[in-house]
Amino acid sequence: MVSKMISSDTVTSGFSNIGPGGEDQTASMQLLGGGFKRPSLGTKQKTTDGDESAVVLGFRRSAPLTALLWLAVLLTAGLLRLLLHWRPDWMLRCTHRRCHLRHATSVLVIERYKKYTSRFIHVVRTKRSSPADVEDEEAIDLEKPRLFVPDMATREFRAVTEIRFFRHKKLCHLWNNETERFERLEPVFTGQLMKELHNMKPLSVAEQDGRRAVFGDNNINLQLTPLLKIIFLEVLSPFYVFQVFACLLWFLDEYEYYATAIVVASTASVTAAVYQQRKNEKNLRRTIHVTDVVEVVRDDDSTQVVPADCLVPGDIIVVPSHKTTLCCDAVLLTGNVIVNESMLTGESVPVTKVPLPADSGLERYSPQLHGRHTLFSGTQLLQTRYYKHERVLAVVTQTGFMTSKGQLVRSILYPPPVDFELQQDSYKFIGVLACVAIVGVIYSSYTKAMRDVPASDIALDVLDLVTIVVPPALPYAMAVGIIVGVERLSRRGIFCISPRSVNLAGLIDIVCFDKTGTLTEDGLDLKGVVRVSSSGDPPGAASPDSDPGKQQLESVSSLPVGLFTTGMAACHGLILINGELTGDPLDLKVSTEVKGELIGIKVSIEMFESTGWQLEEPEMDETSRFDVLAPTVVRPPAGLEMETVPEGGGNEGNVEMDQDVPFEVGIVRQFVFSSSLQRMSVLTRRLGAKHMELFCKGSPEMIMSLSDPETVPPSIRPVLDSYTQHGFRVLALGHRPLPKLSYARAQRIAREEVECQLTFLGLLVFENRLKPQSRPVLQELYNADIRTVMVTGDNMLTALSVAHDSGLLPAGVPVVSVSVAPAALTGDGPPPLVYRLLERTAPCPAQAAAGSGDGAARLALAAEPGEYRLAVTGSDWEAICRYHPALVPRLAVRGAVFARMRPEQKQQLIERVKELGYHVGMCGDGANDCGALKAAHTGVSLSEAEASVASPFTSRTPDIGCVPNIVREGRAALVTSFGVFKYMAAYSLTQFISVIILYEKENALTDFQFLYIDMFLIMVFSGLFSLTRAYPGPLSRQRPSASLVSVTPILSLVCQIALVAAVQIWANVDVQRQPWYIPYKPAGPDEDDDFASHENFAVYSVSSFQYIWLVLVFSRAAPFRRPLYTNVWFSLSILINLVFCAWCVVHPADWMASWLELLPPPSLDWRLKLAGVAVAQLVVALVLEYGVVEALVTRRLLPRLGARASARPAHTFVSDRLAAEAGSWPPLSAAPAPAQQELSAEELMKRLPPAAPAR
Repeated sequence: MVSKMISSDTVTSGFSNIGPGGEDQTASMQLLGGGFKRPSLGTKQKTTDGDESAVVLGFRRSAPLTALLWLAVLLTAGLLRLLLHWRPDWMLRCTHRRCHLRHATSVLVIERYKKYTSRFIHVVRTKRSSPADVEDEEAIDLEKPRLFVPDMATREFRAVTEIRFFRHKKLCHLWNNETERFERLEPVFTGQLMKELHNMKPLSVAEQDGRRAVFGDNNINLQLTPLLKIIFLEVLSPFYVFQVFACLLWFLDEYEYYATAIVVASTASVTAAVYQQRKNEKNLRRTIHVTDVVEVVRDDDSTQVVPADCLVPGDIIVVPSHKTTLCCDAVLLTGNVIVNESMLTGESVPVTKVPLPADSGLERYSPQLHGRHTLFSGTQLLQTRYYKHERVLAVVTQTGFMTSKGQLVRSILYPPPVDFELQQDSYKFIGVLACVAIVGVIYSSYTKAMRDVPASDIALDVLDLVTIVVPPALPYAMAVGIIVGVERLSRRGIFCISPRSVNLAGLIDIVCFDKTGTLTEDGLDLKGVVRVSSSGDPPGAASPDSDPGKQQLESVSSLPVGLFTTGMAACHGLILINGELTGDPLDLKVSTEVKGELIGIKVSIEMFESTGWQLEEPEMDETSRFDVLAPTVVRPPAGLEMETVPEGGGNEGNVEMDQDVPFEVGIVRQFVFSSSLQRMSVLTRRLGAKHMELFCKGSPEMIMSLSDPETVPPSIRPVLDSYTQHGFRVLALGHRPLPKLSYARAQRIAREEVECQLTFLGLLVFENRLKPQSRPVLQELYNADIRTVMVTGDNMLTALSVAHDSGLLPAGVPVVSVSVAPAALTGDGPPPLVYRLLERTAPCPAQAAAGSGDGAARLALAAEPGEYRLAVTGSDWEAICRYHPALVPRLAVRGAVFARMRPEQKQQLIERVKELGYHVGMCGDGANDCGALKAAHTGVSLSEAEASVASPFTSRTPDIGCVPNIVREGRAALVTSFGVFKYMAAYSLTQFISVIILYEKENALTDFQFLYIDMFLIMVFSGLFSLTRAYPGPLSRQRPSASLVSVTPILSLVCQIALVAAVQIWANVDVQRQPWYIPYKPAGPDEDDDFASHENFAVYSVSSFQYIWLVLVFSRAAPFRRPLYTNVWFSLSILINLVFCAWCVVHPADWMASWLELLPPPSLDWRLKLAGVAVAQLVVALVLEYGVVEALVTRRLLPRLGARASARPAHTFVSDRLAAEAGSWPPLSAAPAPAQQELSAEELMKRLPPAAPAR
């Protein structure tokens, strides 16, 4: 998480000194921004930003400390070095002294996020230029170029002779001698005046080399980790080190068979892990690695072709005209560029980039706000367009890992820590087992010493006891379940790049869905248009309560050629690339058929085809297209009825068109679509006309606000609401004649000057159909008590309609909108909130019975207080987070529809929901969902574009049907992991009890008894345990336990181990009471150990049954896994071992008794009684597990007693509070919410009062 904060464009750096100065001082550096003031010397400041903090400490190597450390390493036979390998920061502190950062040769970066702490060690490097005076241009050796460091205050570069820096998470941090702090190298041109970017001069070779020495090479090249290093790091993990220790001990104890089996299994596990890591590295490297050459403009206006690795910020490059992948972030200065940004957005849609405005006054550049002028690294360049004899130029703004693509790669390399309790609980359990081992070691050592057992034998036995209690095969057993889960998902067309996320998927209790492309089809079908008639009213305007019918819509094919059809055919961003029509999917709806294949973006071209028009571009070279008046022409097909079209839009009266002049419309200039402006427009000129016209298309609210109020009929609002509330997507079309606009001025005029005083023409109505799988999947999640939330950038009413149609909002559930009062946005204090019950969103029987008005609304909410849902728009969400943060948890718990949400707002919502203790899933099609997909516990991408690499799961089938499958497999994998862990812990304790009992008589299990238990029972069962498939039925409302350290698993394990101990103790005591019992006599010092005895037979025989019973008890079936008998190999292995154990107990063969070193009692009746007690234990074990622990304690006692407050997630307290406030919150207004104009984020923030300064 800290890495994400560091990559923000607004981060500032600082440091604090500890001590008065000198070598013994320490300094810390702030890596997180926000209101930082440099502290005075001699103080220590903790730098925090919410849940995140970061500190940097400086160190210098100490020769005496280094010598002492290596002496201690030799004296401990390397064990100390192994410990320091696991904690490199201790190694640093043992060989270095802390010092002021100005003298540091190494730094320790300590990052903290919530309860997680990460430590990074970096070497501080120094680069020096030529020793000559930097002011003497001629004296500088070009082999050692001057170093140019950016000054963030002045946005200029200054020359220095030396720099000190370190790289943290691929980003460079430079030492600033003036401020005495390490400062992160930030984007230089972000925040610079836009006009200054146009005035930048090309760099010389020396300047480029000097900047490159500071910024580094322009590449995102990931070096493959050496194979030996991967193996070395894998083998030195704590679990494998313990396995090595155990295997050495077993070889010394002549227990070669099982030791060899563990070595083989561990070797296979290490090999698989190394292979998977190397494969992932190669795949990621292949995806992101790009090599190319670029044409750079030099200071003498010449051009030079250089490798792309040599680019630096400030370079002016010539954008190539051929298809290529962009290798840096750059701002477009001249010409137009068409790119495909699927690498970043996941949506394979061509985007047109236009030059950065030169006459922008004091406006400053921001890559977020000026994305239409920015070429992002990793995107594919499709085509360039430019004026004759001019080049398409761009200035490089960011390179390497500072680019947008670099940030995406960094997020993959350094993911945020995952809050998953199983891993921490497993360490706690191992700690408990280690404590049990220590107790056993002490007890066994004492009893053996009292019997004068040799010290060497005591040491070997107690160390063997440690390997029994802490099972070396635990990593193997735990990994199998996840590997099997990933493999099953891959068979369903769901690919997982983060195996640890499989178990997390089993804990999902809320899923957020994008709308378009996720719940609904990608395509938009044009249903018809609503034109404003000459009288000022739309035809057939019906009551808003009526279902929109065909009588209100006009078919496009029936429209005559006029202003409306001209606007539909001309107001778009469609382009021809190699004879193929492409562009925005929505624009393809308003386009026409052209000669050549229409490239599909999974949308139809119905709207464009419905006009019957044709789009043509002049057959000329790209370099001359801008020399003609209209580079793109649209024309209707012959034979269509011609409407009387007023020349100039009607200002000069109706003029019949000259029949000899063909009706053609040239697109003179295009103002591209902007999400913040919610519109796009084009300047056009009809062939033979004297004046230009403007057509503007966008959201109805925006077009209405830009139109002359006299041209907007009052009845259009109910018509608009009727369609949006029924799930249709609606755009509006406006027109303005421009009689005095010349061609030259049209190329320079600002869009704000012409996008006003429009004539409102009407509405375009699109249908965005639900995918067939959406409704049943959402119903299944609802039945499983998994919350579903819609997070979309679409209109609120459309989102609500789709939510109702899909079942995301069940019928009868009231929906309350939460909004900021627009009239109060200009006040000084926090803006008040308005809560309105939305009409026509969810029919509520209680409200219908009680009447209307405020009282009825309160009655509707009070009838079922837990059933109401909240709806909020992105602009209101932003204002609430800023001024009403206490309301955010309520929105996160009761919110169901979040509309008009920008990508960063989606990510913020996911993070706020996670803070309440939810396990969040996010499902999106990759378009603008990357941030949210990365923020969620379980991200599911429905796009196979490169952006899906940021999501743990990617579905080949583009519908949400994959979500229940992921949850189902996640639950099965989680239950399997819990079961395997409990079984391995129970196996260790069972064997520990057996050994402790036998140690009392100086007896023990024989090597082949150990071998049979460990290899043929434990390894087989733990491996086949995971092959049981997920339960195929509907998802259950019951969720698997998320914690091993909770009442249910601990009580289950305690009960089973108590039963195991009781039965083993009974067998040991009962066998000694028999008249035929022969006491065991230990072997002498010079004799070989012979453990065959009646005690050994009794304890071994009953314990061999117990290992089988335990796996049966812990192998849970429905509702998370299929019945055990469906796992054929597992069932067969249980049956074979059960028959073998029964054979060994009742009537062992001679070879069997000899191999296992058994001494069978002579009494067949006692052996049958022993087998009967073993079978009785199975019955008691099942009663304890399913009758006592599951049915009585888990389902009855715990709900009545209530869970501990500290163990409950925060969202349960919020839900309890909301239930207690039923009838009083939310405080509804007296009338249902009217349709309001939705403000863009920029407009909202302009109208909001300034935020209070950060403390």
